[in-house]
Amino acid sequence: MFGGSANFVRERGTPASGADYSGPDGPIANFYHSIFATARRTVSKRNPGNLDSLILVYDDLTAPAAGKAKIRFANFSKSGGRVDFADQDGNVLFKGVAFGTFGDQVQITYDATGKSPSTIEGLSWKTLAPYKEINASNGSSLQIFEAVPSGRTAILTINNVTIEAGKVYTVFISDDAKGQIQATTITH
Repeated sequence: MFGGSANFVRERGTPASGADYSGPDGPIANFYHSIFATARRTVSKRNPGNLDSLILVYDDLTAPAAGKAKIRFANFSKSGGRVDFADQDGNVLFKGVAFGTFGDQVQITYDATGKSPSTIEGLSWKTLAPYKEINASNGSSLQIFEAVPSGRTAILTINNVTIEAGKVYTVFISDDAKGQIQATTITH
């Protein structure tokens, strides 16, 4: 978005409503972050006609170990259901990633009044949408599978991927204009 602005406002509600989110209302100074525009997971309590959502995540751009890269995965495809994300060696890196979430994303619990704890043991901006280290590779494939208990059904293969040592990546899936699942890779 160029020349525009966006207001980040967390919704209020109760834990049962699915519309109670904790955290800042927008970016925190001195941290790297990415913002994704996607369809909403749930109907907005404040504005039921609003079908879009902005998802702000913090980026951990610290260097990976020698010979490795860092990668995280997000599911922004309403048609894909829960998915697993596997690396070039077939290792499942992120399992059961639901629409509108990142793999291994930390879920913050709320009390009966809809408040989250003011501090959460072991939680930091690095753990909210975590990265995993993977081996560098050239011309390999990444795969997205249906997250089903028996068997694996590949729903998308990303071919000829180059994963460079020392780089940090975000891969996400979304639906194109025809409702087909597509993958996008961002090099940070």
